[in-house]
Amino acid sequence: NLKVSNNVKMKRKYLKYMLCVLVLWYLYNYFGIGDYLHASSFKNDFHYPLDVDVRELVNEVLTNQKLTVTPINYYPYSFLSNSGKCSNVEKIDLMIVVKSAKDHFGHRDAIRKTYGNEDVPGRTVKILFFLGVDGKTKSDVQRQIDREMAEFHDIIQMDFVDNYYNNTIKTMMSFRW
Repeated sequence: NLKVSNNVKMKRKYLKYMLCVLVLWYLYNYFGIGDYLHASSFKNDFHYPLDVDVRELVNEVLTNQKLTVTPINYYPYSFLSNSGKCSNVEKIDLMIVVKSAKDHFGHRDAIRKTYGNEDVPGRTVKILFFLGVDGKTKSDVQRQIDREMAEFHDIIQMDFVDNYYNNTIKTMMSFRW
């Protein structure tokens, strides 16, 4: 009987011990203590792929020198059209930049007629739509884009295939422009 009682006590003690371990393990993970204890130091351990003296690099770019480092982002695209819309304007109060899909003619028209309307009394407002290309030479979509460019002079086009996965290129295109 004493042996059975000790056996039950040992099982209870073991269960309490296991419960305590599980609770501590849960709290350790829930509160991110492990992440904190094993985190790398940003100051000592972080290295950007282009870990260079930025001042020296900017100086090379500004003085048109050959760069001493290889760029990490290759950007081979060039502008196919430039509306020249902002070339004779001294001051622009509001510039609206719109990433637009190549075949969204109705969307662009709706934007021009609503919040993209440039007729604001006393203010200079400009809107520009940034597009890629259709991917097919002489396509109906491209001919329609060409007509739209001739009519509104607010489309900037670059020579990359315009699809959802190239939105980053389109954003960089607007920065470069």
